[in-house]
Amino acid sequence: MAKQSKEERNLEYKQRVQSCLISREFISSLYHEGFITEIEFHLLNLKLLMKYRISINSVFNSKKI
Repeated sequence: MAKQSKEERNLEYKQRVQSCLISREFISSLYHEGFITEIEFHLLNLKLLMKYRISINSVFNSKKI
């Protein structure tokens, strides 16, 4: 397997972040519409962070719903 260049790694990270943010927008809408609880939102958000390999301390992990 060939080693990725810095640009390729950055692009891959950007794509993961965008996918995570889009998914979080969806679960946020579910929360605001009353389909899920705040606890369920946070659990789903944690699963998204794990799926997309984004740090829980990332600036992209908003504490606000």
